[in-house]
Amino acid sequence: MDSPPLDATFISVEDPMRSLLTTGLDGVSCLLTGGEGHPAFGTVEPSSRFANLADCAQSRFGAGPVAYRWSTQDAMPRDGRVIQGPAPAP
Repeated sequence: MDSPPLDATFISVEDPMRSLLTTGLDGVSCLLTGGEGHPAFGTVEPSSRFANLADCAQSRFGAGPVAYRWSTQDAMPRDGRVIQGPAPAP
């Protein structure tokens, strides 16, 4: 990207949900694009999810080539209840 980093994080309202933020790295403005959520269990094909995020960043925002990729998990209970209290003993 050729523009300075924005001091904000943006979350889309459409499906699939995307989160966007910019950051500076070694004097270069980088667009961080997140989304493509999925359950942590079962079969997940990460390459197609990474390709979808790269396409979104490049087609909508003119982002350059992908510099980094990573995957993470958010703990979301299946029943939708809030997770609270101490962890159970092993």
